[in-house]
Amino acid sequence: PKTGKKETARSKEELIPKEENETQDISRNEVLSPDGNKVVYIKDWNLWLRNLETGEEKQLTTDGEENFGYATDNAGWRKSDRPIVLWSPDSKKVATYKQDQR
Repeated sequence: PKTGKKETARSKEELIPKEENETQDISRNEVLSPDGNKVVYIKDWNLWLRNLETGEEKQLTTDGEENFGYATDNAGWRKSDRPIVLWSPDSKKVATYKQDQR
Protein backbone atom coordinates (compact mmCIF):
# COMPACT_ATOMS: atom_id res chain seq x y z
CA PRO A 1 0.00 0.00 0.00
CA LYS A 2 2.86 2.40 0.67
CA THR A 3 4.11 2.33 -2.91
CA GLY A 4 0.90 1.52 -4.79
CA LYS A 5 2.76 -1.28 -6.54
CA LYS A 6 1.01 -4.68 -6.89
CA GLU A 7 3.04 -7.79 -6.09
CA THR A 8 2.35 -11.39 -5.15
CA ALA A 9 3.94 -12.57 -1.91
CA ARG A 10 4.92 -16.17 -1.25
CA SER A 11 5.02 -15.83 2.55
CA LYS A 12 3.96 -13.59 5.43
CA GLU A 13 7.57 -12.51 5.94
CA GLU A 14 7.85 -11.44 2.31
CA LEU A 15 4.58 -9.52 2.52
CA ILE A 16 5.28 -7.79 5.85
CA PRO A 17 8.86 -6.70 6.57
CA LYS A 18 10.27 -8.34 9.71
CA GLU A 19 10.56 -5.12 11.71
CA GLU A 20 6.85 -4.35 11.14
CA ASN A 21 5.80 -7.94 11.82
CA GLU A 22 7.63 -8.04 15.19
CA THR A 23 5.52 -5.19 16.60
CA GLN A 24 2.30 -7.16 16.07
CA ASP A 25 2.90 -10.40 18.00
CA ILE A 26 -0.46 -12.01 17.26
CA SER A 27 -1.47 -15.48 16.15
CA ARG A 28 -4.01 -16.32 13.48
CA ASN A 29 -6.42 -17.36 16.27
CA GLU A 30 -6.55 -13.83 17.69
CA VAL A 31 -8.48 -10.78 16.50
CA LEU A 32 -6.67 -7.43 16.64
CA SER A 33 -8.45 -4.33 17.94
CA PRO A 34 -8.80 -1.30 15.62
CA ASP A 35 -6.18 0.65 17.59
CA GLY A 36 -3.73 -2.28 17.32
CA ASN A 37 -3.10 -2.45 21.07
CA LYS A 38 -5.21 -5.48 22.06
CA VAL A 39 -6.26 -8.89 20.80
CA VAL A 40 -9.07 -11.22 21.82
CA TYR A 41 -8.90 -15.00 21.64
CA ILE A 42 -10.76 -18.12 22.79
CA LYS A 43 -9.36 -20.24 25.61
CA ASP A 44 -11.34 -23.01 27.32
CA TRP A 45 -14.53 -21.86 25.52
CA ASN A 46 -14.25 -18.37 27.05
CA LEU A 47 -13.19 -15.06 25.53
CA TRP A 48 -9.89 -13.56 26.67
CA LEU A 49 -8.20 -10.21 26.03
CA ARG A 50 -4.45 -9.62 25.79
CA ASN A 51 -2.88 -6.17 25.91
CA LEU A 52 -0.06 -6.18 23.33
CA GLU A 53 1.81 -3.35 25.03
CA THR A 54 1.93 -4.89 28.53
CA GLY A 55 1.33 -8.58 27.80
CA GLU A 56 -1.41 -8.58 30.45
CA GLU A 57 -4.18 -11.13 29.86
CA LYS A 58 -7.73 -10.76 31.13
CA GLN A 59 -10.56 -13.28 31.04
CA LEU A 60 -13.69 -11.55 29.69
CA THR A 61 -16.18 -14.43 30.17
CA THR A 62 -16.25 -17.21 32.76
CA ASP A 63 -19.23 -19.45 31.99
CA GLY A 64 -18.16 -20.97 28.67
CA GLU A 65 -18.11 -24.75 28.43
CA GLU A 66 -17.60 -27.37 25.76
CA ASN A 67 -20.27 -27.07 23.05
CA PHE A 68 -21.59 -23.88 24.71
CA GLY A 69 -18.80 -21.36 24.29
CA TYR A 70 -18.17 -17.75 23.33
CA ALA A 71 -17.22 -16.42 19.90
CA THR A 72 -17.01 -19.89 18.35
CA ASP A 73 -17.37 -20.62 14.66
CA ASN A 74 -18.10 -24.33 14.75
CA ALA A 75 -21.57 -24.61 13.28
CA GLY A 76 -22.39 -25.40 9.70
CA TRP A 77 -19.85 -25.85 6.92
CA ARG A 78 -17.17 -23.47 8.17
CA LYS A 79 -15.14 -24.25 11.27
CA SER A 80 -12.42 -22.07 12.74
CA ASP A 81 -10.54 -21.45 16.00
CA ARG A 82 -10.54 -17.72 15.28
CA PRO A 83 -13.05 -15.88 17.50
CA ILE A 84 -16.07 -14.29 15.88
CA VAL A 85 -16.11 -10.78 17.36
CA LEU A 86 -16.77 -7.21 16.39
CA TRP A 87 -14.66 -4.46 17.95
CA SER A 88 -16.05 -0.98 18.57
CA PRO A 89 -14.24 1.68 16.49
CA ASP A 90 -12.56 3.08 19.64
CA SER A 91 -11.32 -0.41 20.72
CA LYS A 92 -13.02 -0.10 24.12
CA LYS A 93 -15.72 -2.73 23.57
CA VAL A 94 -16.04 -6.06 21.83
CA ALA A 95 -19.29 -7.78 20.83
CA THR A 96 -19.78 -11.52 20.37
CA TYR A 97 -22.25 -14.29 21.18
CA LYS A 98 -22.43 -17.57 23.06
CA GLN A 99 -23.13 -20.48 20.74
CA ASP A 100 -25.11 -23.49 21.97
CA GLN A 101 -24.02 -26.63 20.09
CA ARG A 102 -25.43 -29.08 22.62
